[in-house]
Amino acid sequence: MKAPSEVQAKSVGEVVLSWNTELESRTNFFKSKAKSLAEWDRHIWKNRHQLMALQVDLGKASTSQDRLERQLDILQVHQKQISDALNAMEAEAEHLSR
Repeated sequence: MKAPSEVQAKSVGEVVLSWNTELESRTNFFKSKAKSLAEWDRHIWKNRHQLMALQVDLGKASTSQDRLERQLDILQVHQKQISDALNAMEAEAEHLSR
């Protein structure tokens, strides 16, 4: 069995040093990518919590809007009733003034 070309004509110390250097390089690359991934993960979690808070706020706003629309409908009914009563009084006053 023949040794791979990258270790031929090298001492055991040189091979181990070469492997350690490559391992350190790959370890640093991995740590860099892991750190970057951890940052993205923190951003995603932060944004997720912000989105959840916005969803709660949107639910509250929607509930408030529904309540305001019901109140507006009631006010419109009252306004129509007052307008109808005023028209009836005006008609009666006009009829009495003749």
